[in-house]
Amino acid sequence: MERRTYEAVVLGILVAAAGGAILIRYNASQHRWRPGMVVPLTGSVHRARLDAPRPRLDVNSARVEELDALPYVSLSAAHAIVAHRLEQPFTDVAELAAIPGIGARRLEALADYLYCAPVTDAVQRTHEQP
Repeated sequence: MERRTYEAVVLGILVAAAGGAILIRYNASQHRWRPGMVVPLTGSVHRARLDAPRPRLDVNSARVEELDALPYVSLSAAHAIVAHRLEQPFTDVAELAAIPGIGARRLEALADYLYCAPVTDAVQRTHEQP
């Protein structure tokens, strides 16, 4: 084989190899579409239960048992909340910081579970009864 033919064949092989490598790298760098959810096609159907968000409690009308069931609230703190609101109803959840045992971190955690509704005379009278 002549030298020129040999050089042309080697050059063709090198160009083809370099082009193939470039194409492989380009293909690997492209983002692929991936499904967000894969549903198995087995024929069996499973029910999914979504937990409903827990309803928030009104600080001015919640019973001691309801307050005690909340996380971060002890039984003594629940009694202290009820005793405090008998004297002065709460106008804001931030006023719970005056209750012994409820600090800033607990108050922040309880903000998702409690709210303060406007106090009416009916609510005030129900809390004044023993």
